[in-house]
Amino acid sequence: MKKGILLTSVLLASTALASCGNDKKVEDARNVTYNGTTYSVTNNIKKAVVMDLGFLDIMDELNIEVDVAIPDSTLPSYLSEYSGNTTVGGLKTPNEEAIVTFEPDVIILSGRQSTYVESFSKIAPTILLSQGTEEDAVEYVYKNLELATDLFNIDDNILKSKKETVEAEISKTKALTSTSNDKALILLYNNSFSAYGAGSRFGIIHDVLGVLEADETIDVSTHGQQISNEQLLKLNPDRIYVVDRTVVVAGEESSDLFANSIYDNLNAKKNNKITYLDPVVWYTVSGGYQALFTQITEIYNSYNK
Repeated sequence: MKKGILLTSVLLASTALASCGNDKKVEDARNVTYNGTTYSVTNNIKKAVVMDLGFLDIMDELNIEVDVAIPDSTLPSYLSEYSGNTTVGGLKTPNEEAIVTFEPDVIILSGRQSTYVESFSKIAPTILLSQGTEEDAVEYVYKNLELATDLFNIDDNILKSKKETVEAEISKTKALTSTSNDKALILLYNNSFSAYGAGSRFGIIHDVLGVLEADETIDVSTHGQQISNEQLLKLNPDRIYVVDRTVVVAGEESSDLFANSIYDNLNAKKNNKITYLDPVVWYTVSGGYQALFTQITEIYNSYNK
């Protein structure tokens, strides 16, 4: 468990038992509202099950001192200190028995575990994160920051400072990307290529950071739009951003996916503008504050060579 600042702010507790947005009765409770639902949580959360790595990222950033149980999943290097924490099943298959044994005060779920909300709410207050379906990537991070500060009683001034720091980094990056006419394509590799554009899970590159699109007709889909080598060569983007999912699955370093000579005439390859993004951060830690910084920094650095 990460050491950090002590939580000093105090909220007034409810004088009665409450149950709003969860079935588990909570003593010494207060209400926390997220995504339109009000949850009754204890004033002093000591143990949390966090099945969303983005939210774990935020808790780490805020130096929250609680005992955390996590999914059995590949962690980004900056969260490696949690590798020894209690695990409670996989991202798609939480282990209810392990969660019961852990005795959490609160449970945080992501979209992958949405079907478990009802049953887990009988164990502890269970909050399902929105997965950024109703806001852009940055607003989603802010939303989860606000939830963390509410749950763990963090000073609002810290929240304000975190947001201001993000906005400054975005402005710096947009100032750089706005000077270029390069058009970029985002590719997820999973034994074949899928393309992503604005509005997608990786759309922050276009939507927030101002990178021009090589193809504005890409369907917005969770799994992207399949793209053949012929289509890629015809599109011929000036820049390519690659998320290599096989690295997340196999835990190996990215290979050169464009080593084949058929790609030699791609502008992005000829001009050394193929960027391999951190696949763990981009694929598994969406919604994290530190992950967001990594994403912004990687795009900034790709233009600042």
